[in-house]
Formats: sequence, structure tokens, C-alpha cells
Amino acid sequence: MKLNTLLCLSLLTGLTLISGCSDLFGKKVVKKNLQSTQFSANCDLDVDAFAQIMFEKIPEPIACLGKNLNLFINVVESGKPGYLSRVALNQYLEKNRTDITSDGRRALGAVFDISNLIFGDTPDYISRENVDKLIQFAIDFNDIAAQNFAPSFQNTQDIEHGLYLIRRNNINSKALEITGKLRTFFNTSGGVRGLDIIQLLSSFTTDANSESIEKVKKFLFVKKAIVGGERNIITNIELVHLINNFNNLATIALDIVRFKHIQLGDKEIVSFMKDALSSFTKIVNSPEIPRNDKDHLFTVQEAIDGVKLLVDISKFDVEKFRTLINEAKKIVMGGNAVNITYGEFKQAINHGEKLLFTGTAFYQIYENFSAQLDSTKPVNIDFRRYRDNYPDRVKELEEFIRIITKYRFYKGEFASAYYTLDYRRNPRSIYEIYVYEYIFKLVFHHSSEDPITRKVTPWASPSNGLGGKSMNLDEVLALVMRFEKELIEMDVILPKRAKSTAETVSLLGSLFQFQSDDNKVLDVNEATEFAISLFTSMDISKDTMKWFKESSGCPIDQYDRVESNCFKMNFFKSLCKAGYKSYFPRMFESIKAPAGASCEITMDAANIAFMDTSVRAARTCNKYDDGKDIPFSESDMFTTFLAMMHIETTIIKWDVRGTPNNIMDADEVMDAYPTYSTALDGFLEDMPGFVKVLKKQIYQFLIKYREIPSTDNLWKFLKFLVSNKKAPADRTTIATILAVISEESAKKVPENERFECDSLRNPTVEKSFESSLLGKPEAVQKPSVDYWYSMETSPEYQLFMSTPSLKQ
Repeated sequence: MKLNTLLCLSLLTGLTLISGCSDLFGKKVVKKNLQSTQFSANCDLDVDAFAQIMFEKIPEPIACLGKNLNLFINVVESGKPGYLSRVALNQYLEKNRTDITSDGRRALGAVFDISNLIFGDTPDYISRENVDKLIQFAIDFNDIAAQNFAPSFQNTQDIEHGLYLIRRNNINSKALEITGKLRTFFNTSGGVRGLDIIQLLSSFTTDANSESIEKVKKFLFVKKAIVGGERNIITNIELVHLINNFNNLATIALDIVRFKHIQLGDKEIVSFMKDALSSFTKIVNSPEIPRNDKDHLFTVQEAIDGVKLLVDISKFDVEKFRTLINEAKKIVMGGNAVNITYGEFKQAINHGEKLLFTGTAFYQIYENFSAQLDSTKPVNIDFRRYRDNYPDRVKELEEFIRIITKYRFYKGEFASAYYTLDYRRNPRSIYEIYVYEYIFKLVFHHSSEDPITRKVTPWASPSNGLGGKSMNLDEVLALVMRFEKELIEMDVILPKRAKSTAETVSLLGSLFQFQSDDNKVLDVNEATEFAISLFTSMDISKDTMKWFKESSGCPIDQYDRVESNCFKMNFFKSLCKAGYKSYFPRMFESIKAPAGASCEITMDAANIAFMDTSVRAARTCNKYDDGKDIPFSESDMFTTFLAMMHIETTIIKWDVRGTPNNIMDADEVMDAYPTYSTALDGFLEDMPGFVKVLKKQIYQFLIKYREIPSTDNLWKFLKFLVSNKKAPADRTTIATILAVISEESAKKVPENERFECDSLRNPTVEKSFESSLLGKPEAVQKPSVDYWYSMETSPEYQLFMSTPSLKQ
């Protein structure tokens, strides 16, 4: 919407007449000069000119309006000297001025309603004195707006923050000047007077502007949110409140319009938003307007309809995310998914204020200790100085300390977190983690009601983790299933892949991250770390796809997919060319990439094995039913790199004994066993008890040989049991663990629920897959339960069981 509409929505005052809500006028209300052979105002009244009242000086049309109104006062018999009668005016116009259309008569009639609201005149009369006051105010308003508002609001050039503050202060002072002039004649006495906003807007509606008028009507719920009362009625009491806050509303509107053009640092952005929200909160929560937390403000549907007017539906169809929006409303505000009350509205504002207050504190803390925090060493800072100087920010300081001591990888203003042995931080990254944690705490503490059974089910279970709640696999699955349609629409999952996606989140989030532990559930901090890696991988996939399309020379099909082998042979090169080599130096070192800026990487057998295994772990489908390779989409690049990021995290987390050598040594592999052994539980849950006893040996066998025991390698496994079981693990080994676990999980999916890889011949038919690393229809079968039971009767097993040293 244009500035004028925004101001009209916030003011909804007598300015409606004189400013005309500029973009609401599509043609002249009065189509001919208000002249006759007997009487003349000696000017041409063009109401169309009022559409420019905010942008151009138009004193002549404004004065002409006053002359014509005074002319009517002179010529129309009202029975009340010095006043114009609404009834008498209508009779006069109908009899003597057929050149004035019904649109024009309605617009002139609205003057009486506005006069009643502002001056307290009776609804059916307006005095000459008040006409003169309105006209003079309109001229003053036009002069101030054209000289000050228009240049600031319409300017689309980037501006330094300091210069913007100067202009913002000017808008504030000029808005105060306008309200000062309005206060000189506004009548606050005489009881409560109301103006029907719908009727007022209808008075200015023509065929040309009807569409704009209807849009404004759909935003009237904003009026009740700001000043309460009835949605379609503005009272003189509410109008006084708006007038008193016109300067704040004007500067908030300026902030919204100009925000993207202001040159702001991260710290300034948070402070900027905090100040704007603080100003808005003071208006909404003002004691001048009595409120009740249960007062209904508007519906979720009305808010969605408002968004649809501002957003290009062809680019973002908000209706497709209805379930997500409904749940988000309940998570953030509480209540139901239909209505928004004043108390719920305040709750949303409170969340915003807390986030922004914490943000300003975080940036200040970082600035105070930037020398230590910008270093690449672990944190060892005495924060007492800050705690003593800012006693009101002790909670925020404790949160800051927890984050910088518990987390290992930070993104923020970086293109990606640095997966290095040293530490790389920036202030935005600390705050980013806090915001993610805040959101996940709200989500984990949410409960939803089944619409049929009315049973209320918590989304997460009590735990000792951060925030006191964690999600197990079933709860993650329930969450994914709840938003399955939205996730498919966003290309995050494929149809029929909700279960495997949930397993992916649980697997990577709870096991293959720096903060992963062995509690088998997804904690808030683990969900936060996973979310950051998820969105980082999305950004990286966009950059690598751009390189493949523009510079790789690889064949690209009609669906913007890269030929399979060419993708694999150039994937590491694409990362380097896209500028990510410095973020993953240890991974590039492991693939023997040359030091420095060179991106020429030899794909030898070891590198090909790492690439193939990562793809095996990351991709749902690699071949069509006829055995032909499936090309790689941007989504495939996303899942591939997401897997690699977690592999990188795993190596860095456990490569800590002695001097780091960029792999997990045998003892480091066993250090990781308590965490990663839980990943085998799902694969072993249907096996006999004696098999579960061998879980550690199966884990070691998987590490050493990159396969699991089966009918094909039974003797190999039995010999392994009596051999040296210790073995190191490199990146390909970790990728194998991911692949095997996902393949084993996929076997539990009924045949009729498995994703059909052949559907990817035309990926526009089914949504492309982005985040599930699980479910491989083409994978080898796992050992069956019958196999493990039959093993008990085998000679090899009997030998094993009868030899104490072997059992040990």
C-alpha cells in the first residue's frame, strides 16, 4: 500500500476528507465546475487533485473546496444562520445542480460526519467557522506533508543510519506540528461521538476507486488492534489517542517503508527494531484506551487476507500454509486458530520485546569483550565487570555465557560456520542461536488438541534438557506428519517420506552433532544446531547449483538437474568455486585438495568412495527402475552437503585425543560408542536377545568393514569376533554408518508406502526431495530375524558359544 493508505489506516480521522487517503481516488468526485449563472466560487473544484495532497502542494484546490462550501452556506436555506444543513444541501443539489453526481453528493455529505466527530457539531449541520478551520488545517497539512513527508517516504536511495535518524527526527517534529494544529480546534467535550468508517469510505467510493476502497476495508481490523473499540467505528476519544500518537505512528510507518534502504549494522538493526516495537507497544497498551485481555480484535483469516493483499500470490500462496499458520498462532499467542484477542496480541508483542531486548544485550556484551570473542581460542573470560555494570541484564549475560561455552560452530554473518579446529565467532551468530532456541522452546512446550477426540497431546516430553522438554522419534514424526502438506509444498520432503524425514531429523540432530548425547531424544540445543546446518546447506546448494549451471560444463536436463557422474566428479570443485573451501579446510585436506586458492581436485578412488557413500546416505533415489542414473537436483545437492556437514562435525567432535589427525582413531571410535550405539537400536529391536548383546561388536564390525553382519559375511563376522576389533574411522566410514542406518530403517517401510523413484523422471509431477536421508528402495536386505535364530544352530555359532575366550 502507498503511504497515504498507511496513514489513513492509522489515523482514520478528519484527514480522511482533506487527504482523501490519496490512493483511494481514481477520478474526480465532482466532475464539473461548481458554477452557475447565478452563483460562482470563481474557481474550478477538482477533488481529483486531493490524491496528491501528501506529495505536491495544492493550496488552490483546497481553497476552492472551502469557497464552494461557503458558497453553499450562503445560498442554501438552512434555517440556522451561518450553518449548512445536510438535508437542505441535498435538496438544493438535486434540484439546482444536476451536474454534481451522486458520488459528489456522497463526498460532500461526509463533511457533516467529520465535522461532528472533530468539532461536536450536530450530524446534520456544519458551521462556516468550522469549514474555515478544516480548510486552513488542510492547507497547513498539505504544506508540511509535501515538503517533509513526501521526500522521506518516497525516497528509495540507500541512506546512512545517522542521516536517516536526522530525517526521522524531522518527520517526528513535523508530525507533532500537525497534531499541534489539530489540537487547537479539536473538541474533546460533549460526550462520546462516533463515525462509521465504512460509511465514510463509501462516501468517497466511485467506480474508479472501488477496488482500493475495498482493500482499505479489509485492513480495518488494524484500527481495533491499535485503539480498541468497535472495528468500524472511530470515536472522538479514540481519535484523540491517535492524534496524540500521530508522531509515533508516522515514524513507525517511515521505519517500515525505509528499513531496507537504511545502512545498518547488525547491532543497529536489533536496536532499531527494538525502539520501533517499543513505540508501537506504548500506543497499543496506552491506559488512555480501556482494554480487556479477552476483547476480540480480529480473526486469523482476516490477518491472512491482509497479507494476501500485500504479497504476490503467484510467488507465495499463503493459503497453502494454513495449518502451519494456525499452529504458529497458537504457539506464539495461545488460544485457538480462529480468533486473536487483545491478550494474545500482547503476548506476541511480549515475545518480540524479549527477543529484541536480549539481542541488544547480546550485541553489547560481545562489543565489551570483542577482543577475546574474536580470537580463535576457547572462551575464558571473566564477565564480572559486565555483570556489575549492568545488573538488569544478568539473565541475558547468563544466556550469552551458556551459548558461547556450549556451542562449537557459529554461522551468523558468515556464509557458513567454520568447521575448523579453532573457533570463529561473530555477534550475530550468538544471537541467532538464542533466537532458534527461543522458537524451539515454544514449539517443544506446545500441546495440540485432536479435533475429533478432543484429546490434548503435548508435542514433546519432559526431560533434563534445555528448556525442560525434548522430542523422541515418535514426537518428531507426529510433528512432521502434522505439517506434511506444507513441508511437501516447500520442497522439504517428498510424498510418503514423512516417517523417514522424522528419522533423519532424529538421527542427525540427536547423534551426529557437536552437542549430541546418548539420551536418544532431540533436545532444544540439538534442534537448534540442526536447524542452522539445515538452512546453511540450503544456501550452499543454491550457490553450487549456480556454478554447475553457469561454469561446470556438465549436462543440465530440462528440469535443471546435473548429470549424475559429472556432478559427483565435480562436487568438491563446486564447493571450492562457490567460495566454501575456507569454511571446511579439514574436509578439503582429507580429499588431498591443494592448499591455497586452487580448486583443482583429483577424484581418486578414496575421494570417489567418500562422494559415493555420502550420496548413498543423502539421497532417496539414485537410479530409475531401468537402472539408469537419476540426475542431481538442487535438492540433492542440499541433502548431500547436509550429510557432509554432520560428518565433518563428527570428526571434529571426536578427533581430540593427542594431536588431531583428521580421523577418528580406534580409541576415539570407542569414545563415540555410547552415543552412536543408540543408532543401532532401531535396527536391532526385532532381533533375538543374544544378538542385542553383540551390539558393540556389530558397531565395531561396521566401523572396520563398513558393512553389517549378514548371511553373506557370517564367517567374516565370526572371525572378526576373535580378532582385533579396533579400527579407525574416516569420513567415508561415518558416511557408511549414515547410509547403513538409513537403509536398514527403510526396510521397515511397507512396500506400498515406499517412494517410487521412477516418478523422478518428471520431478514436476511430485515435489522434489530435500531433507530425508533415509529410505533406500534399492538397498540390500538386512539380516532377517529368522537368520539370527537359525544362526544358533550353526556350527560356527556353537563354536563361538562354547569357547569362553571367544565370547569375551
